[in-house]
Parts: sequence; C-alpha cells; structure tokens
Amino acid sequence: QQGLCLHKCELMDKDAIRAINKFHCTDFPLKHYIFLEAHGNSRESVDLTIDDCKDVCREGGMEEFFQFSDDSADIPMFWRARGTAWTCIARSGKNVQIAVVDVAVPLSKYSELVLAAKKDFEFMKIEYSPMISHFGDGAVYFIIPVHFIDRSAVQKVEVVASRISQRAIQMEGTCSASNGIGAAKRELLAA
Repeated sequence: QQGLCLHKCELMDKDAIRAINKFHCTDFPLKHYIFLEAHGNSRESVDLTIDDCKDVCREGGMEEFFQFSDDSADIPMFWRARGTAWTCIARSGKNVQIAVVDVAVPLSKYSELVLAAKKDFEFMKIEYSPMISHFGDGAVYFIIPVHFIDRSAVQKVEVVASRISQRAIQMEGTCSASNGIGAAKRELLAA
C-alpha cells in the first residue's frame, strides 16, 4: 500500500519460527518476522526501496526491529527458513498431521483478520497455531499440527477454521488463499 518495489513480502509468526529453529537447529529469536526482498535495475533503486521500508517501519514505531542484509550468505538462509516452514511445522510433533486454514483478504483488513484469528485460537485453547503469509497480497496460512485421532482437537480446529473463513468472506476476501476449496469449505461457497 506504500508503493514499495518489493519482489517478495512474507510474514512468519513466532510459532513458525519455533518450528524452523527446531527442525533446522537454527537460533532465530522467537518473534514475528517479515522477510522482504527488493529488486531493482540499479543498486540505487534497491537502496531507495530499502530506505522506504525503513521509513514505513519508523512511521509505524517499528524501526528498532528493522534489520537489513545484503550478505550473500544470509539471504539463502532466510529464504530457506521461509521455504521449508510447512515441513518444519508438520514435523513439529509426533504422530501429527497438519490442518491448513488459508484465506485472503484486502490489505486494509489484513491485520484485523490476523488479530481476530489469533483470538479465536486462544478462545478454543489451541496453543500452537503457526502462521505464514504472503502479506503483500493479503494471503494468510495458519498451519495447525493436530492428532487426527483426537476428535476433540479436530473439532476445535474445524470451529476456528470456519470462523476464520467466514470472517475473510465478510471482509470481502476469500475462503481460499491458494490451496483450493476442499470438502470442508464447500458450504462457504455462494451459489
């Protein structure tokens, strides 16, 4: 929304980072991360984009959290972490499968959806609900490890998934970011 020239714009919450650290034996501090990748036709244009990102962080009171790297050793490590997040989460517990709740909303509704979804997880006492996101386009993925033989746990996830999907539609978004509809979301489709 700020007119930044970004190639990638990804978010991972601290639960996703926890799974990545465990799987890859890395030591990312447990906090939320936004990974940005800037491209340009000159070093000056990339530097301008980076400065613009810093300005947005400063305006939002987040400047202290902004870190930048153009070290060719760091960059693959960051994107490897993001690229393997699903696998890391899926392997975060014994005998679990993952339930995925994927939705997309207009960027103006993004933070409202994420905050409400996290409250839904808390209300249903689902303590571990990693989130990754292509937040540049409003797509959000909650990846919940669950023991599918535990019917109570599955029902909790189904309730939250339905709430999040319905909320996304009410926010003029969609109940599927990119992973299809599936049987669980058929009832949410308008005729």
